[in-house]
Amino acid sequence: SGDKTFGTVGDFKASDKKDGLPVFAIKPGAELPYAGIYLVAGGSTCYYLYGQNPTTKKHEVYLLSDAGNAAAPKAVKVFASARKITAVAGDGVENFVAIGKMVVRATLDRKEIKAVLELPNEDITGLEFSKQAGLFYATPSVVGFIASRPYEFLKAPHSHIRLRENALYVFLGADNGVIKIGGIDAFEKT
Repeated sequence: SGDKTFGTVGDFKASDKKDGLPVFAIKPGAELPYAGIYLVAGGSTCYYLYGQNPTTKKHEVYLLSDAGNAAAPKAVKVFASARKITAVAGDGVENFVAIGKMVVRATLDRKEIKAVLELPNEDITGLEFSKQAGLFYATPSVVGFIASRPYEFLKAPHSHIRLRENALYVFLGADNGVIKIGGIDAFEKT
């Protein structure tokens, strides 16, 4: 939509009904930098916003974190690029941005940007990060993990990845199935 406000659904009580249907109130959470921006869950206390700034035409990533004040989360710019951003992941301290075949790490405290991966053939379509396990990526044909070097461990066309607790979920877009890979913290040790 064209809204520039990020919010959450408030608590629902049985009395919150109109014409027999539940009514959910939206609690405004933060003003977004501009409309049409993507929202991605980061670590347990942050979200990432990314999209193309309609004024500057740059592709930007913002970290949306409550910074100890849940009543007024702030959007802080983490990264900007002339090239399209295809995926974002992190925990608010470690911030990873995919641009085509490359992934960069952007830190707010050190104001540092460093390339961590460049694939030879395919664009990166998904990223997921776990402090315990590390960084996972998806391309149009494989799912991989970045340790001292990237390695592909699953051929999965058109897949999407999500991390929850100690498991990586892979949605198999070509087959409409889901694979759960548990114990992902062991990837870091391999």
